[in-house]
Amino acid sequence: MPPARNYRETAAALRRYAGQVDLVLLDVHFNIPDAELLPHDKQPLLARGGDPAKLLERLRRSQGLYILDQIRQSHPDLPVIVMTSRDDLPLEADAERLRAEDYTYLLADDYLDARALKLQIDGILAQRERHVAAASEPFYWGNSAAMIGLRRRLGILARGRLPVIIQGATGTGKSLVAREFIHPRSERAGPFVAVDLSTLPNDLMAAHLFGVVKGAYTGATSSREGVLARAHGGTLFLDEIGNLGLELQKSLLLVLQEGAYRPIGATKELQTDIKLVVATNENLAAMVRAGRFREDLYMRLNPATAVTLPGLRERRDDFQELLEWFMRRVTAEAYNRDLLAQYAEQRGLPAPGPNDNLAVTVGRSIPRAATPGACTSSCTPAASSCCRSSTGPATSASSR
Repeated sequence: MPPARNYRETAAALRRYAGQVDLVLLDVHFNIPDAELLPHDKQPLLARGGDPAKLLERLRRSQGLYILDQIRQSHPDLPVIVMTSRDDLPLEADAERLRAEDYTYLLADDYLDARALKLQIDGILAQRERHVAAASEPFYWGNSAAMIGLRRRLGILARGRLPVIIQGATGTGKSLVAREFIHPRSERAGPFVAVDLSTLPNDLMAAHLFGVVKGAYTGATSSREGVLARAHGGTLFLDEIGNLGLELQKSLLLVLQEGAYRPIGATKELQTDIKLVVATNENLAAMVRAGRFREDLYMRLNPATAVTLPGLRERRDDFQELLEWFMRRVTAEAYNRDLLAQYAEQRGLPAPGPNDNLAVTVGRSIPRAATPGACTSSCTPAASSCCRSSTGPATSASSR
């Protein structure tokens, strides 16, 4: 397929090859005539005043984002990689807003650019070909449009420079997503360091975060580095960020602003380079209004990067497959498989084979336990062979 030089050619190509396009590579800068630039009606922009020539140049420099906006209206799920050779364009924010699959900054080395781009393309196409919730992944994403969109958005945020806020009730997988999804995709060589702020006493929190110099206070018998030092070059995950005191919030703000901090008792600042991910089951905006969380820190964390992991009540369409996925993971462990075999033997149920998958039934009530040779209450009298035809024991779960 020949490259498209403007939006008109892009739209024509998508119509001509409808259903055959797997992925779009989209540059940001289009050096094209004024008449071909989006938006077609430029009068509202020109009416704001300013130099028309500079306005048109800005449109050229960001034309790819206008084109992506149009592509999303007709092809909401088509993978798009946004590219630019300019390092002064913060692509991560626009890529997230317009739901690009990925983005890349092209360097001066054509070989490295082509190799990195090929890896991105191969990864995206491989992901499209396989089931979104591969059994090897530690977090079950499901097939709903909302969860697929959430996965895409977190993938973009992971590679960006901005902090990430993960919201959601306890048990929705916030720490799991931070450790197993965001950190590996951040492309950082450093470690993943997690801190649960709800478990730290207030008087020890500063030393744990920033470190302490020997003799800084009574009991400081040796110097200890904090998690900011240990996470240098990697990802720092602060769980339950709402538990951070106001004074320490100010210190964390300075870390985000300056990239530097001072251990307790130290006279010299230390530099740090971290990808910050915070999590909370509280409403940070409400905490700001109540005076429990600093507004400047909240804005520096950037509420635009906040994502909310839904609870089970909001994932009913995924519930059946979620249970099956969970049971496959649990029973893959030899110890759990042995317990399951013992349970089946005690109750006269068919013992699962090493390669059998458990049948999972989702309903509003739990069927009565079966007696040897008898059918469960979920079988009708007319289907008396249902117990004998089962390939393995069934696991039931109530949707309540």
